[in-house]
Amino acid sequence: MFVINWTMYSGNFKATSFYLSLVVLLGANTIRGNEEVPDADVRVNQLSEQVLAVLEHYKSPDPVGLPGAPIPDPMPIPDMQTSLTFGTLTMKDQYVHGLSKFRIESGFSNLADMEVFIGLSVDVIQVLGKYSIGSLFSRTEGASNTTLIGLYAEGMAKLEVAREGHLEATDISLDLSVTDIDVHLENRGFLGSMLQGFLNTIGTLVFDTMKPFIMNQVNTNILGDVNKNLRDFKMTFPNSLSPLDMGFAEGRRLVRKMGYDPYKIDDFTHTTGILGLDVTHVWVSGLATFHRVGNITVSMENNTVYIGASVGTQKLEGHCHWKISMAGLVSTTGKVGFSIEYLEVNAKVNQSLDVRNKPNLEDLKITLGNFQLQFDGAGTLDYVIEAVINILPNLLRHQIMLAIEVPLKIKMQEIFSDIDVEKTIKTQVQELESEKK
Repeated sequence: MFVINWTMYSGNFKATSFYLSLVVLLGANTIRGNEEVPDADVRVNQLSEQVLAVLEHYKSPDPVGLPGAPIPDPMPIPDMQTSLTFGTLTMKDQYVHGLSKFRIESGFSNLADMEVFIGLSVDVIQVLGKYSIGSLFSRTEGASNTTLIGLYAEGMAKLEVAREGHLEATDISLDLSVTDIDVHLENRGFLGSMLQGFLNTIGTLVFDTMKPFIMNQVNTNILGDVNKNLRDFKMTFPNSLSPLDMGFAEGRRLVRKMGYDPYKIDDFTHTTGILGLDVTHVWVSGLATFHRVGNITVSMENNTVYIGASVGTQKLEGHCHWKISMAGLVSTTGKVGFSIEYLEVNAKVNQSLDVRNKPNLEDLKITLGNFQLQFDGAGTLDYVIEAVINILPNLLRHQIMLAIEVPLKIKMQEIFSDIDVEKTIKTQVQELESEKK
């Protein structure tokens, strides 16, 4: 059946997509300052090591940070200066500590739009440095400690197919917020004691200076390195077709190749009172016309990825033979054609980021559109035709649903249970490395 084979095809596809997501997250290698940019072979090896480290990292019950993430810790921020009523405050040699201790709280992606939204949190951030406050007659200086409590970052990355056919990140944006700010200044002296009423102002000054600097680092440094890694992938896509729709096109080709369009439904018999109806040679064609319906979404919460997908077909055509009998004494036969406006499958799957666990099918529902019959050779018994018209559509609908929904649920979970996600990702890593040799 077409969805079963699409699921089989997508087993490696999903693992590859997970791997590609890691590439985007890990995309900016920790290249600093005047370091020479490594060639493609070196970058692939670095990336492979990082992916394997991430797989191990998410086996922890409370994963903090991300191995290889391009976040300098500590990170220097620019000096800052502000005028107060009694003097000038200068904050210098400021370093942000703790940015690498983030947790990925949530994530969401509409694969059709190739956008990824992510929410990160850090319990405590410390900005350590020096301060000085001077007036015309006095000067005080010492160490400063600005503690940011409950930092939350919301980020968005957008991908598109570049002219050469490879994926390219076009924009990475980030917004930061904080729950509370605590400022501690050492050796405050007389002038410093006058700062007590301005500590909130100082905390806001530090945060407002840090925020655009971090966001600028994301867009100028990380964006370029993400694209360096994306260009290392051999897979390319046509500009006019998204990678997601290209995957569906490949799935349709596989369904036809494996002989599941047309698809044969098992023969069945139905008895109502003195009427008996035998339906045989039931064939349905058009299953290989499936395409995505609406959005295909990926979200993440509590270290688990949730995938929601809706797949539908175009109009299905079918035909069958029927034989109706009355009390076993009178019988007549005929053929009937039928059409179904569409078949739609809605599925929800979850996968723990601890890839030792198997994917799990949460829910699967099948919907059939409007059903119509076209009779051929029904005979001359009007009451027989009327009986068939009244009975057959619902029977065929039920039988098609029965032939697809329950076996599909069982088969999909069997396929998911057979997928070794960790092994598949490691195989993809090895293949990427071998392509560069």
